[in-house]
Amino acid sequence: SFTTTQRLLIKRTKIGVSIILKESDARSKYELFQRLNMGGSMLSDQEVRNCLLVMVNRDFFAWLNELSKTPAFRDSIALTDRALSEQYDLEIALRFLVFRQVTLDVLNRVGDVGEFLTDKMMVLATDKNYNRVEEQRIFDATFNFITQTLGPDAFRRWVPEDQKFKGGYSISAFEAVALGLGHWMPQHIAAEAFSAKVKSLWTMPQFLDYSGSGVRASSRLPRIVPLGREHFRP
Repeated sequence: SFTTTQRLLIKRTKIGVSIILKESDARSKYELFQRLNMGGSMLSDQEVRNCLLVMVNRDFFAWLNELSKTPAFRDSIALTDRALSEQYDLEIALRFLVFRQVTLDVLNRVGDVGEFLTDKMMVLATDKNYNRVEEQRIFDATFNFITQTLGPDAFRRWVPEDQKFKGGYSISAFEAVALGLGHWMPQHIAAEAFSAKVKSLWTMPQFLDYSGSGVRASSRLPRIVPLGREHFRP
Protein backbone atom coordinates (compact mmCIF):
# COMPACT_ATOMS: atom_id res chain seq x y z
CA SER A 1 0.00 0.00 0.00
CA PHE A 2 1.04 3.61 -0.55
CA THR A 3 1.92 5.99 2.21
CA THR A 4 0.08 9.30 2.56
CA THR A 5 3.06 11.11 1.03
CA GLN A 6 3.14 8.75 -1.94
CA ARG A 7 -0.61 9.12 -2.53
CA LEU A 8 -0.31 12.91 -2.50
CA LEU A 9 2.63 12.77 -4.90
CA ILE A 10 0.66 10.64 -7.36
CA LYS A 11 -2.40 12.84 -7.02
CA ARG A 12 -0.45 16.03 -7.74
CA THR A 13 1.66 14.66 -10.59
CA LYS A 14 0.79 15.90 -14.07
CA ILE A 15 0.81 13.39 -16.89
CA GLY A 16 1.22 14.72 -20.42
CA VAL A 17 -0.92 13.01 -23.03
CA SER A 18 -0.51 13.33 -26.80
CA ILE A 19 -3.22 11.85 -29.00
CA ILE A 20 -2.44 10.59 -32.47
CA LEU A 21 -5.47 9.45 -34.44
CA LYS A 22 -5.37 6.16 -36.30
CA GLU A 23 -5.74 8.02 -39.58
CA SER A 24 -2.87 10.42 -38.83
CA ASP A 25 -0.06 10.16 -41.38
CA ALA A 26 3.31 8.63 -40.60
CA ARG A 27 5.05 12.02 -40.68
CA SER A 28 2.84 13.32 -37.83
CA LYS A 29 3.65 10.23 -35.79
CA TYR A 30 7.36 10.70 -36.52
CA GLU A 31 7.32 14.36 -35.45
CA LEU A 32 5.61 13.40 -32.19
CA PHE A 33 8.18 10.69 -31.63
CA GLN A 34 10.96 13.24 -32.18
CA ARG A 35 9.47 15.55 -29.54
CA LEU A 36 9.09 12.72 -27.04
CA ASN A 37 12.67 11.73 -27.75
CA MET A 38 13.84 15.06 -26.29
CA GLY A 39 13.48 13.57 -22.82
CA GLY A 40 15.27 10.57 -21.31
CA SER A 41 17.90 8.67 -23.27
CA MET A 42 18.26 10.27 -26.68
CA LEU A 43 18.17 8.10 -29.74
CA SER A 44 20.50 8.84 -32.64
CA ASP A 45 19.09 10.53 -35.75
CA GLN A 46 19.15 7.24 -37.62
CA GLU A 47 17.45 5.32 -34.81
CA VAL A 48 14.58 7.81 -34.93
CA ARG A 49 14.63 7.63 -38.73
CA ASN A 50 14.36 3.84 -38.51
CA CYS A 51 11.16 4.16 -36.50
CA LEU A 52 9.60 6.27 -39.22
CA LEU A 53 10.75 3.86 -41.90
CA VAL A 54 9.21 0.88 -40.10
CA MET A 55 5.89 2.76 -39.94
CA VAL A 56 6.02 3.78 -43.60
CA ASN A 57 7.50 0.73 -45.30
CA ARG A 58 8.77 -2.14 -43.17
CA ASP A 59 10.12 -3.98 -46.22
CA PHE A 60 12.24 -0.98 -47.21
CA PHE A 61 13.69 -0.82 -43.68
CA ALA A 62 14.53 -4.53 -43.82
CA TRP A 63 16.23 -3.98 -47.19
CA LEU A 64 18.25 -0.99 -45.95
CA ASN A 65 19.26 -2.96 -42.87
CA GLU A 66 20.34 -5.84 -45.11
CA LEU A 67 22.51 -3.48 -47.19
CA SER A 68 24.17 -2.11 -44.08
CA LYS A 69 25.14 -5.63 -43.00
CA THR A 70 26.84 -6.47 -46.31
CA PRO A 71 30.37 -7.71 -45.40
CA ALA A 72 32.17 -5.60 -48.03
CA PHE A 73 30.34 -2.47 -46.92
CA ARG A 74 31.00 -3.13 -43.22
CA ASP A 75 34.67 -3.88 -43.88
CA SER A 76 35.14 -0.66 -45.86
CA ILE A 77 33.59 1.72 -43.33
CA ALA A 78 35.15 -0.02 -40.29
CA LEU A 79 33.04 1.81 -37.70
CA THR A 80 33.53 1.75 -33.95
CA ASP A 81 31.24 -0.37 -31.77
CA ARG A 82 29.56 2.78 -30.48
CA ALA A 83 28.81 4.05 -34.00
CA LEU A 84 27.37 0.67 -34.91
CA SER A 85 25.21 0.63 -31.79
CA GLU A 86 23.78 4.00 -32.85
CA GLN A 87 22.90 2.58 -36.29
CA TYR A 88 25.37 4.83 -38.08
CA ASP A 89 26.01 2.05 -40.59
CA LEU A 90 22.38 2.36 -41.75
CA GLU A 91 22.79 6.12 -42.07
CA ILE A 92 25.91 5.72 -44.22
CA ALA A 93 24.11 3.20 -46.45
CA LEU A 94 21.19 5.63 -46.73
CA ARG A 95 23.56 8.47 -47.61
CA PHE A 96 24.92 6.38 -50.46
CA LEU A 97 21.44 5.67 -51.83
CA VAL A 98 20.35 9.30 -51.51
CA PHE A 99 23.43 11.17 -52.73
CA ARG A 100 24.79 8.79 -55.40
CA GLN A 101 22.73 10.30 -58.21
CA VAL A 102 21.35 13.51 -56.71
CA THR A 103 21.57 16.49 -59.07
CA LEU A 104 23.94 19.39 -58.45
CA ASP A 105 20.98 21.75 -58.21
CA VAL A 106 19.52 19.72 -55.36
CA LEU A 107 22.93 19.49 -53.67
CA ASN A 108 23.08 23.27 -53.51
CA ARG A 109 19.76 23.33 -51.66
CA VAL A 110 20.39 20.58 -49.10
CA GLY A 111 20.11 22.76 -46.00
CA ASP A 112 19.87 20.64 -42.84
CA VAL A 113 21.35 17.29 -43.87
CA GLY A 114 19.45 15.30 -41.25
CA GLU A 115 16.11 16.61 -42.46
CA PHE A 116 17.17 16.19 -46.08
CA LEU A 117 18.06 12.53 -45.51
CA THR A 118 14.74 11.90 -43.78
CA ASP A 119 12.73 13.55 -46.54
CA LYS A 120 14.58 11.72 -49.32
CA MET A 121 14.30 8.44 -47.44
CA MET A 122 10.52 8.93 -47.36
CA VAL A 123 10.49 9.55 -51.11
CA LEU A 124 12.46 6.37 -51.83
CA ALA A 125 10.44 4.26 -49.40
CA THR A 126 7.12 5.30 -50.90
CA ASP A 127 8.16 5.24 -54.58
CA LYS A 128 6.71 2.10 -56.14
CA ASN A 129 9.00 2.54 -59.14
CA TYR A 130 12.21 2.66 -57.09
CA ASN A 131 14.39 -0.15 -58.44
CA ARG A 132 15.85 -1.80 -55.34
CA VAL A 133 17.36 -4.66 -57.36
CA GLU A 134 19.40 -2.26 -59.49
CA GLU A 135 20.38 -0.08 -56.53
CA GLN A 136 21.55 -3.11 -54.58
CA ARG A 137 23.57 -4.30 -57.58
CA ILE A 138 25.35 -0.93 -57.74
CA PHE A 139 25.78 -0.83 -53.94
CA ASP A 140 27.38 -4.28 -53.92
CA ALA A 141 29.59 -3.58 -56.93
CA THR A 142 30.84 -0.32 -55.42
CA PHE A 143 31.79 -1.67 -52.01
CA ASN A 144 33.13 -4.97 -53.32
CA PHE A 145 35.53 -3.00 -55.52
CA ILE A 146 36.50 -0.62 -52.71
CA THR A 147 37.09 -3.43 -50.22
CA GLN A 148 39.10 -5.55 -52.65
CA THR A 149 41.27 -2.56 -53.57
CA LEU A 150 41.83 -0.51 -50.42
CA GLY A 151 39.50 -1.85 -47.74
CA PRO A 152 38.94 0.61 -44.85
CA ASP A 153 41.88 2.74 -46.03
CA ALA A 154 39.64 4.13 -48.78
CA PHE A 155 37.86 6.30 -46.19
CA ARG A 156 40.88 7.19 -44.04
CA ARG A 157 43.22 10.14 -44.36
CA TRP A 158 46.29 9.64 -46.56
CA VAL A 159 49.38 11.29 -45.08
CA PRO A 160 51.89 11.82 -47.93
CA GLU A 161 54.88 12.54 -45.69
CA ASP A 162 54.39 9.22 -43.87
CA GLN A 163 53.21 7.33 -46.96
CA LYS A 164 50.37 5.69 -45.04
CA PHE A 165 46.69 6.01 -44.22
CA LYS A 166 45.87 7.16 -40.71
CA GLY A 167 42.89 7.75 -38.47
CA GLY A 168 39.37 6.42 -38.65
CA TYR A 169 36.44 6.69 -41.00
CA SER A 170 36.11 10.11 -42.69
CA ILE A 171 32.68 11.19 -43.91
CA SER A 172 34.34 13.60 -46.36
CA ALA A 173 36.37 10.76 -47.87
CA PHE A 174 33.22 8.64 -48.13
CA GLU A 175 31.37 11.43 -49.93
CA ALA A 176 34.19 11.82 -52.44
CA VAL A 177 35.28 8.21 -52.90
CA ALA A 178 32.17 6.05 -52.47
CA LEU A 179 29.75 8.52 -54.04
CA GLY A 180 32.20 9.41 -56.80
CA LEU A 181 32.82 5.77 -57.69
CA GLY A 182 29.20 4.74 -57.16
CA HIS A 183 27.96 7.50 -59.46
CA TRP A 184 29.58 5.73 -62.43
CA MET A 185 29.00 2.09 -61.50
CA PRO A 186 29.11 -0.43 -63.09
CA GLN A 187 31.89 1.44 -64.91
CA HIS A 188 34.99 1.93 -62.77
CA ILE A 189 38.66 2.72 -63.08
CA ALA A 190 41.46 0.16 -62.70
CA ALA A 191 42.39 -0.84 -59.15
CA GLU A 192 45.88 0.69 -59.32
CA ALA A 193 44.55 3.97 -60.69
CA PHE A 194 41.82 3.99 -58.04
CA SER A 195 44.34 3.65 -55.23
CA ALA A 196 46.44 6.48 -56.66
CA LYS A 197 43.41 8.73 -57.04
CA VAL A 198 42.31 8.14 -53.43
CA LYS A 199 45.75 9.17 -52.23
CA SER A 200 45.91 12.21 -54.52
CA LEU A 201 42.56 13.36 -53.17
CA TRP A 202 44.33 14.28 -49.91
CA THR A 203 46.69 16.64 -51.74
CA MET A 204 43.93 18.61 -53.52
CA PRO A 205 43.19 22.02 -51.95
CA GLN A 206 39.58 21.95 -53.18
CA PHE A 207 39.07 18.74 -51.16
CA LEU A 208 41.10 19.70 -48.10
CA ASP A 209 39.39 23.08 -47.78
CA TYR A 210 36.00 21.41 -47.29
CA SER A 211 36.91 18.15 -45.56
CA GLY A 212 37.72 19.61 -42.14
CA SER A 213 35.55 19.04 -39.06
CA GLY A 214 34.58 22.72 -38.91
CA VAL A 215 32.84 22.73 -42.30
CA ARG A 216 29.06 22.35 -42.27
CA ALA A 217 27.66 19.45 -44.28
CA SER A 218 25.42 21.83 -46.25
CA SER A 219 28.57 23.64 -47.44
CA ARG A 220 30.68 20.50 -47.86
CA LEU A 221 28.35 18.32 -49.93
CA PRO A 222 27.89 20.70 -52.92
CA ARG A 223 31.67 20.76 -53.34
CA ILE A 224 32.88 17.31 -52.29
CA VAL A 225 30.28 15.23 -54.17
CA PRO A 226 30.86 16.84 -57.64
CA LEU A 227 34.62 16.72 -57.01
CA GLY A 228 34.42 13.00 -56.30
CA ARG A 229 32.35 12.33 -59.41
CA GLU A 230 34.88 14.08 -61.60
CA HIS A 231 37.94 12.68 -59.81
CA PHE A 232 36.78 9.06 -60.12
CA ARG A 233 35.30 9.33 -63.59
CA PRO A 234 36.16 6.11 -65.53
